[in-house]
Amino acid sequence: QRLGRPLRVLAQHAGRHHRLFTAAAASSRLPSAVAAQLAQVVPMMKEVLHTDNDLLRKASHYYADDAGKLFRPRTVLLMGAAVRKSCLPHAAANSISSVEEIERAQLVIALVTEMMHVASLVHDDVIDQAVSRRDKASVNRVFGDHLSVRAGDFVLARASMKLASLKNIRVVEILAQVVEDLVRGELMQLGAMQDPSEQFQHYLRKTFLKTASLLAHSCHAASVAAGAPQELQDAALNFGKHVGICFQIKDDLLDFTASSAQLGKEAHVDLKLGLATAPVLFASEEFKELHPMILRQFCEEGDVDRAWELVMKSKGVARAQTLAQEHCDKALASLSILQPSEERSALEHIARSVMSRER
Repeated sequence: QRLGRPLRVLAQHAGRHHRLFTAAAASSRLPSAVAAQLAQVVPMMKEVLHTDNDLLRKASHYYADDAGKLFRPRTVLLMGAAVRKSCLPHAAANSISSVEEIERAQLVIALVTEMMHVASLVHDDVIDQAVSRRDKASVNRVFGDHLSVRAGDFVLARASMKLASLKNIRVVEILAQVVEDLVRGELMQLGAMQDPSEQFQHYLRKTFLKTASLLAHSCHAASVAAGAPQELQDAALNFGKHVGICFQIKDDLLDFTASSAQLGKEAHVDLKLGLATAPVLFASEEFKELHPMILRQFCEEGDVDRAWELVMKSKGVARAQTLAQEHCDKALASLSILQPSEERSALEHIARSVMSRER
């Protein structure tokens, strides 16, 4: 079981996820208007999280004080601006709110996106009993499990209140789905499918729920706030979905293709967590010996080393790379309906940088 894995491995896995997302964000080209909006996200988050309870304030601000490159709100703001520029004639014809009101709503969506992400980090660290995140002690190590759980709940509650202030029922519905998806994805990760024929669909579904849902639904919400027609809403949703899935598959690949020095962590982390990722599942089609290991989550002595050996002998890595590229291509294709703009170019760059990164 995942909850029984070594704490050191879990902490390394969390740290890698943060480093990779921030690396992708750092390399994207950011138009000045979006940069100005992005600069408001952390100060707004701290304002929204203000409370007279000193301990709760410190715990809920703990990851907000070290927010990295804000990959998710950055992407949401870029998508919001790109959609806005693509649907202004449509919006004007349908008496949609002013550009300033739309920008403000999209900024709130970006803020809520980051707050939902922060809340999920806090809860994940308690569940995983992590020891570190973002190169510092994890929130549960500093404040304890009980306060950390309440801090995560508090962040999510304040995010919900801020979202409700938009008075846009459709946007609220879209982002409420993310919370359910995160819970369902975490539960799916706790076990493996017994039927080998269903394992890959299980993996892809879990990948969407745990990683891609937040980005997909947040981009979708930003397009809805702009009063976009359905085809632009679909484009925004699909971009976030496919970038998120591409990211996770690349993350899974790096566990097999990058050296410990490149990753700044011990190799084989996913296998040690008991996770059967894309390279393993593809490899299992060639080496049936992997099936019982997958079902027991690589918990027996020698499982991790043998599984790694079989994956490297197989076409699993190459096939997973092809799959990641397919999702990158789908993300890029979804942008073709948008009008050319700095923001669209920046989104294209984000998708390509997620695909091409080596750490």
